[in-house]
Amino acid sequence: VWTCWSKGTISQMIDESLEGHPRIQALRYIHIGLLCVQADPDDRPDIPSIIFMLSREDMELQPPAQPAFFFGEDSNSPSPPCQQGIYVYNRSEVIFENTSVNELTITDAYPR
Repeated sequence: VWTCWSKGTISQMIDESLEGHPRIQALRYIHIGLLCVQADPDDRPDIPSIIFMLSREDMELQPPAQPAFFFGEDSNSPSPPCQQGIYVYNRSEVIFENTSVNELTITDAYPR
């Protein structure tokens, strides 16, 4: 999955048997999954954040970093870096917006 993500071919990972289901939704779930397995545990979202991401279709998502365990074609070489920015999934397309690291803020919502 990481190899396809870093090459920009992540849509190849969607099972063809999901025909008739929104591809954008599947891409979003893959994206959230990649955020959950990033190499640095501090970069991984906590459970309340994951639930929030799954429940909000319009939430902006940061690009994931390389997973903790990655066995690619050559696992000794570093993977290509992902662009800095955010991904916004809507019902018909994925929108990537370049941003500066300083422009991005994250707000965790916790119920009272």
